[in-house]
Amino acid sequence: MLTWFFWWKTYDDSRIATTVSCIGSFIVTIGSFLLAYAVTVVIPAINEWFAPLIAVPIFFILKTLLNKWTDRIASKRKNRKKQKKRKHIHRIPASMTVGANAVLEIPASLTIVCDRSVIEPAVPTVIYLNDKKAASVENGESAAIPLLMRYNVLQTNSGGFYNAIEGYRFEARSGARGVIHVKEGIFNKKNAVWR
Repeated sequence: MLTWFFWWKTYDDSRIATTVSCIGSFIVTIGSFLLAYAVTVVIPAINEWFAPLIAVPIFFILKTLLNKWTDRIASKRKNRKKQKKRKHIHRIPASMTVGANAVLEIPASLTIVCDRSVIEPAVPTVIYLNDKKAASVENGESAAIPLLMRYNVLQTNSGGFYNAIEGYRFEARSGARGVIHVKEGIFNKKNAVWR
């Protein structure tokens, strides 16, 4: 859903598009006035009182381009989230159902490292293990989670929703130690390390 706040757009589905729209609107506003002033400096025949009249069309052109770009970002993020949701629904192996889950003889542990992010600097990432809150990790910090069950599902509060779109399904071995990185609520599954 799209709403307007002051002169930038806010997107309910995409924080990145909202951030780009907010920062971009400030840059476009300041940039249009600087360009208009530069035109009056480069062309001395134009009086500097005409700078605001020149700035208005420059602002509208740049703002229209910015709005199209942020709309495209929001649309791509929304489509990507829908595709990931569909993939997770269809890829759950039968062995990972609740009835087939066994308790580990020796508990395993998983260290979750929250990589630094410019987009979400002050928002902690909440980690859910098998639908229960397991940890809250802030930017640049890590947390160790004990694993008692063989089959596990990690999720985050990405996008502010409890049922996160991005999850990490894995099988833990007795006494194993693992490390996985998370950034902006998304797990880096390809580089997860287990020993």
